[in-house]
Amino acid sequence: MKVRINSSVRLEQVPDKISELFNELRKETQDLSSASHAAFNASNVQSSSPLKYKLLLDMTNEINSSLQDVVETISDINAIVGGYIKLSEPPTEEESVATPPDLEQPEQPEQPEQPGEQ
Repeated sequence: MKVRINSSVRLEQVPDKISELFNELRKETQDLSSASHAAFNASNVQSSSPLKYKLLLDMTNEINSSLQDVVETISDINAIVGGYIKLSEPPTEEESVATPPDLEQPEQPEQPEQPGEQ
């Protein structure tokens, strides 16, 4: 079972983390390839035994699990690369001029006029 762990890294370390994820993806795709190759070989064994088909069912479950690992890692890579691109690109003119909503000054209520002021 995989669990998601959030961690913070310095911006300059992001390319190394992306590389680590691609290495993990490479290993996962190798596992997927090995599992599917083994299932292919098992499916070609001349036998009508129910054990053969139970084995093939187990093997397809393993392939499915490996495939899910690949999909999750690709999703992680896409999210990190997308965020890195956004941080690396210079802000557009509109973004650099606009005040972020959390920094906007609250509106001040109008003060009633004091007698004698006009």
